[in-house]
Amino acid sequence: MAPNNPRVTVIMPTYNGIKYLSQQIDSILNQVDVEVSLWVRDDGSTDGTVEFLESLGDSITFLKDDLGNLGTAGNLIQLIDNIESVDYLATADQDDVWSPEHLKEAVQTLVVDKPALYFPRYKIIDEHGNYVRDLPIKKKLGIQNALVQNQVIGCGIVINGKSFDLIKSINLRSDFYIDWQLYFLHASLDSLVQGSNFGVFYRIHTENSVGVRSRKSIKRTIKSGNILRNYSFAIDVFSDLFMQIEENVSNTNKTIIEKFLYQAREGIFRRVRYSLKPEFRRSTTFDQSVFRVLNVLVTKN
Repeated sequence: MAPNNPRVTVIMPTYNGIKYLSQQIDSILNQVDVEVSLWVRDDGSTDGTVEFLESLGDSITFLKDDLGNLGTAGNLIQLIDNIESVDYLATADQDDVWSPEHLKEAVQTLVVDKPALYFPRYKIIDEHGNYVRDLPIKKKLGIQNALVQNQVIGCGIVINGKSFDLIKSINLRSDFYIDWQLYFLHASLDSLVQGSNFGVFYRIHTENSVGVRSRKSIKRTIKSGNILRNYSFAIDVFSDLFMQIEENVSNTNKTIIEKFLYQAREGIFRRVRYSLKPEFRRSTTFDQSVFRVLNVLVTKN
């Protein structure tokens, strides 16, 4: 391996992932033209995952502690907290497969003198590794979208050292999606890049804890009322994050964020007026119509 290859630290939470773990770790450690350091923390597996990770020896950094099950977000935050500095940081799921050039393409894009986040395109595979379909290019990316929709899939995200320093300086929430928080932060800073290459084979199977959701799943969420609670909670999370990075946000984005957060805590007439011509932007016309109504229904103190 060439001594001057970019150094990428990859963090991967695991939980009962023995079925696919070996293939994913091989795809991470065999990335081309980069120097990879893989950090793993297990969240209480009982299927042999821990024993397998221990068998890998020095080829990975296996973080062990007595904190118990922290969930996916808490697990990732614990990994980040234990890493002092990076040139580049990537997040990985335990059950995917990476293209050999995924990290090479990411770091070539991230050679910029500001915090920046890269995410690739994705091919969906089934539990047997068979191709299912391509995920489409994400549309309408930016702060107006990040306020109401997460279009950044956590597996395969890559950030540069300046972004790592930023997230180390603030408090990420362990009770909310890490990928959505990173999307909001980097959209606020106008520093988000969608790659054109298919870097990750994203595996969909019955054990996925978080993933691309089916239409039936989304309909169940709407009927249960969880979508209102989730939307309300997201507003709280973004309020918290915005206060921590406000000085780094452009005036244009600051105005968009402040209007969105302010109207959410006002009376119904202000929310109706805002929703008639909202500054948030979902990726489809149908979704936009749904969220105009949703925005009126959600009340904040």
